[in-house]
Amino acid sequence: ALSVCFIFSIVFSYLGFSIAIGAFVAGVALANLTYNVEIIAKVKSLKDFFSTLFFVSLGLGITIPDLRGILKPLILLTLVVILVKPLVVMFLCSFFGYTKKVSFLTALSLAQVSEFSIIIATLGLELGHISQNLFTITVLLIIITLILTAYFIKFDFLLYSFFSRWLNVFDLMNKGEHLQYLPQKQQDLDYDVILVGYDRIGYNVLKALERLKHSFIVIDYNPDLIKRLVLRKIPCIYGDIGDDEIMERLNFKHAKLVISTIPTPEDNKRITKHLRAVNKKAVLFVTANVIEEAMELYKLGADYVVLPHFLGGERVSTLVEEYSTDLKKVIKNKLAHIDELRDRLSLSQEHPLKA
Repeated sequence: ALSVCFIFSIVFSYLGFSIAIGAFVAGVALANLTYNVEIIAKVKSLKDFFSTLFFVSLGLGITIPDLRGILKPLILLTLVVILVKPLVVMFLCSFFGYTKKVSFLTALSLAQVSEFSIIIATLGLELGHISQNLFTITVLLIIITLILTAYFIKFDFLLYSFFSRWLNVFDLMNKGEHLQYLPQKQQDLDYDVILVGYDRIGYNVLKALERLKHSFIVIDYNPDLIKRLVLRKIPCIYGDIGDDEIMERLNFKHAKLVISTIPTPEDNKRITKHLRAVNKKAVLFVTANVIEEAMELYKLGADYVVLPHFLGGERVSTLVEEYSTDLKKVIKNKLAHIDELRDRLSLSQEHPLKA
């Protein structure tokens, strides 16, 4: 990986481009390899070391001769980036069929100016294309927007709750809002099982529900997944469980079993509170990423909390108990698992760390 980086940097430098551009292209090329995660793990220490040197040298190069001269353009550019860029991202996400919540949260996480702009600005300063003042403004703009974005991400759900009433316009341009498949006899959404989230964990849950022949409905905010379910004529609706309209539309009073495979703590808490308010007898399975979240969901009334990171150990222990040293059963399970992985690959499912 390092050899590829150096080769690309030398070639691009020879062609008259920046060595940073060459290194960037090398990274793009390596990212498409099957063992890209292993490369990332091995070069992490080098990345951290040289990133520290780069930002220290960058800080040493910043001079602010007259703060009043750069304050107005800095404030103006910060407002433009923080306000305009998220609106553009939200528009694009909504256009491609994502809900206002997904669009808003995505926009918040992309509100900052890219760190790669520092490399471009540094190159521009070295070549004399930009002044020292403009370079200083650019660096300060990047630092300010990075700090603000960190807080946006930390309080993203609080910000969404505050701004959600003004975001309905993005759902109007949403091409996926009418995606659903509901048999005529069940237009009122009276299903025994409500499955929230189809990707990854929900994939296996759906297969189990089909085998058990339960009446169920799937809700997901990914329009591509809903399109696949519609083609298979599986009862489903497109939407975000965090929206009041979707929550009211689903008939939780009639449900006997509710399964949430989404890892969002706020949404799972909301599902738990709503279900226990209207239906105390229904069985509720929810998902959490950390033990503290799981304990809180249990206190709110969840019947079982799934922690995905612990599922692997539970599955292996079950296999040991069932198959022990029976090689034929192990091979049979292996072949079934390979078929499942191929099916998941065709659905573009991948582990979150790689995705």
